[in-house]
Amino acid sequence: MNQLEESIVEKIKKLLALADGNQNEHEREVAMQFAMDLLAKHNLTMSQIECDISKLSTIEVDGDFRLEPWIRRILQAACKLYYTEFYISQRIDYFRYCQVNVPVFIGSAENIAVTIDVATWLVNSVRKESNRVYKDSYERRSFRLGAADRIVARALEMVAAESHQSAVRTGTSLMVVRNQLAKANQSHLAKLNLRPFKSRSSFVTPEAYADGEAYGSQVGLHGKHGAKSNIKGLLPDFAGTK
Repeated sequence: MNQLEESIVEKIKKLLALADGNQNEHEREVAMQFAMDLLAKHNLTMSQIECDISKLSTIEVDGDFRLEPWIRRILQAACKLYYTEFYISQRIDYFRYCQVNVPVFIGSAENIAVTIDVATWLVNSVRKESNRVYKDSYERRSFRLGAADRIVARALEMVAAESHQSAVRTGTSLMVVRNQLAKANQSHLAKLNLRPFKSRSSFVTPEAYADGEAYGSQVGLHGKHGAKSNIKGLLPDFAGTK
């Protein structure tokens, strides 16, 4: 690669970083379009601007969530949308003299912050709506599980739609970034001594579960971030314990 190409590649990388980190949908699309125009104009391939996994910085951040089954599902959905992963760490609470499960998020600091922010918003929204609609605890739990299952399904649909769009058009830069970050997160997970997390079965009432699904179909998936891009990383349906 000559000096000119190196200069163009650096510009494209900066544009991709701007697009990926921008919460304004219009500004994100403008940055993406500039990047694609430069690629086309200089006949460069995405392989020339892929990031080096070894240079990606992944960190761990503890989350403050009660890990009920429906909340774990919402955490999975948020991670799928925002380039992160999570596993469950079992620790001792010395104040209450008991063992507690703590979700530990993996990814970049920025993506983890957004993941936790959106997950918190979704958990609070689902809980508030279930409390408004139902008084019985079993029905509330059923509503919450139905909503969480639908939110996960929507997250999967969004990621699948982005994958399909990238396969049929030129301009797959965010998919490249997403894949590279997913590999970095998986590499981080591979270094941990995790074992499968066994969750308890949840009993549901069909009507409340269906009402929850309906709510999960229409609740916003970006919290206060509004139109932030939903082209985010993949999270396998697995949470380990450490």
